[in-house]
Amino acid sequence: MESENENLKPKEEVPLHRDLWSLLSQVERLETDLESERKKNTDQMTRLRYLQADLINMQRQADRMVADSKIQVKLNWILEIISIKEDLDRALMSAESNKSPIVDGLKLLGSRIENDLKTEGVKQIKVDVGTRFDPKLHEAVASKETEDEPEGTVLSVIAYGYTIDGKVIKPALIEVARRKPQTAPSEVPVNNSPEK
Repeated sequence: MESENENLKPKEEVPLHRDLWSLLSQVERLETDLESERKKNTDQMTRLRYLQADLINMQRQADRMVADSKIQVKLNWILEIISIKEDLDRALMSAESNKSPIVDGLKLLGSRIENDLKTEGVKQIKVDVGTRFDPKLHEAVASKETEDEPEGTVLSVIAYGYTIDGKVIKPALIEVARRKPQTAPSEVPVNNSPEK
């Protein structure tokens, strides 16, 4: 029986407490390393989220810039077409008495331009002589002294203005009334001589 018990006994006795402390120390170090890696991972995920948000914001900004650029190009084109239409209108006014087919063709071209502008949402600003100056719609390029009209009244339209989608793209150029300066009543001379 003793031989059987001898086989069951370890050949060398290993101090368990040293191995246990060593294992516990390794576990603590591994837990510390794991916590450090978790923090790094959390930091990197936070940074990744910020970078993703920045990328989304940059994409939105780029999209807005492209849309704004397209609007600006369209607006510039419309303003150029308006300028051409105004030149055509002036030419037609000077040739009004001429009844030639060329004048009729130019009138037709003017109507077509006007219809195309309406299709793009362009509307002419209605300005009536005698109405009040509106700085949101009008640009006063001339003024005339008058006693017949109140100050700031539209006296004449020099060039019509235009809006697109309710926004002024070109103000109407107008002449406004201004009051004549009132002359001060003549001053009574003051006698500065000493009294006796």
